[in-house]
Amino acid sequence: EVDVAAEHGRWRHPVRYLRPRLDLTAADLPLALDLDSG
Repeated sequence: EVDVAAEHGRWRHPVRYLRPRLDLTAADLPLALDLDSG
């Protein structure tokens, strides 16, 4: 995961590696996030 914002020829934030979820399939993932529920 990378924040693509650059400043003075360098990345503004460091790169973070994400751990793959091998236990999930595409069918297990939501189609959209419900940000209004709370």
